[in-house]
Order: sequence, then C-alpha cells, then structure tokens
Amino acid sequence: MTLGQEAAQSIRAILRLARKDESALADFNISLDGFWRSFFAAVLIAPLHFGWSYYEYGATSGQSGVGLGRHLLVDLIAYVLTWTAWPLIMFYVTRRMGCGDRFIHYVVVYNWVQVPGAILLMGAAFGLAPLLGPLGTLVFYGALGAVLFFEWWLAMKTLQIAPMAALAVEAGVYLFVSLMTTVEKLVRDAGLPVAG
Repeated sequence: MTLGQEAAQSIRAILRLARKDESALADFNISLDGFWRSFFAAVLIAPLHFGWSYYEYGATSGQSGVGLGRHLLVDLIAYVLTWTAWPLIMFYVTRRMGCGDRFIHYVVVYNWVQVPGAILLMGAAFGLAPLLGPLGTLVFYGALGAVLFFEWWLAMKTLQIAPMAALAVEAGVYLFVSLMTTVEKLVRDAGLPVAG
C-alpha cells in the first residue's frame, strides 16, 4: 500500500470512528512502519497550520515587531517539536500506566485524527466564525470541544484504559500544546522591546 493509500484509508477510518464504528480501529496500520507513516499527517496539515500562522502574523505584525521570517522559522521549529515530543512523552506515560503495548496503536490513531480535526477547526475559524459575528467564537470553541472529546474517546479505545485515565491523557495533550504555544511565543518575542 502506498503512503497516499494508507493516508486515505486511515482518514476514512477516523471518519467511521466519528460515527462510533469501532470496527474501523482495525483499518489502521498498527506496526512500526505504520507508526512512522502516521507522521505524514503532519505534512498533510502543514499548509493549514502555516496558513493559520501567516494569518496570525498579518493580524499582529504591526504590534509585535517580529519579522515574517523569524515568525515562520520559530513556528516551524515548534511544529516539528510538537509532533515529535508528544509521542516521546506518551512512550513513557503508557509504560507507567501499564498499557505500553498499546503505544503504537495510540500514536497511529492520534496522528491521523489530527487531519480531520485540523480541517474542522480551520473550517470553524475561517468558514463559519466570520459569518456569525460574535457567535463565531462559540462555534470555534464548540468545534475545539468536539475535537478534544473525540481524542479523549480515541485514547480510551486505543489504549484500552478507563475514562478518567483517558481524561488525564487528553488533559496532558491540551496542556502540552498550550505550553508549546506559550514557549513558541516567548522564543519568537525574545529580545524585542517590551511594549509600554
């Protein structure tokens, strides 16, 4: 199976899982090769991610004083670190939780779910939200909540853990991404004069 075929099959499986068709869990390539191939999801999402980053730069460039090159370089480094550090963290966490044998299953599904998740969030942020005015923020946070809930459910199913343990995993994801976003901003703005 080519990488493109595997990506298509994995994304179709995610969409079936969204309809609670748990048999779709068998459609993922749960092997060491499938583990590495699942990081192709980062390539698929990259145009959306960096499009968002460019939009944010345009919205704040007048205030921050950061050049576009620096903004995108720091964002690229943070993007790569985010995609690599979370699986590394989960490698150790799953062993501590007693489900280390399910680590590859979790990462493969987690990586592929990011593709439709990113599309949903971008659609909410740039498609629906601008049309709805003040309600647009609620639409975006509703979409974010749906993505986080789905990731929680998938953590429970792929790691075969209790709901509260899966909640701890998903809270860890959220805190990790929030921390990475904060560190990225601090690094990007380092050395710039403080506005005042």
